[in-house]
Amino acid sequence: MAPRRRTSEDNQGFGLGVVQLDSPSLGKIWFYQGTTLGYRVIHVYVPTTGVVLAIGVNSQPSDSENHVNQLTETIFTTLHEFGAG
Repeated sequence: MAPRRRTSEDNQGFGLGVVQLDSPSLGKIWFYQGTTLGYRVIHVYVPTTGVVLAIGVNSQPSDSENHVNQLTETIFTTLHEFGAG
């Protein structure tokens, strides 16, 4: 499978499960989310700051109940406010 290339119409790139995304609050990020029965791990790299986050949660909610993006942004913002990143 060839990597998905970013365009102005489609701002996500995808290859080998790693996604590049333009986040309104974080800027350009790279992330991967792995799941298994009842567990998820999210890895996020923010190139502008060099911050890498790894977040593990013991849930597998439906898309409408999935708030891990907001959790990731809150953790990054909190770390940044206290001088980390």
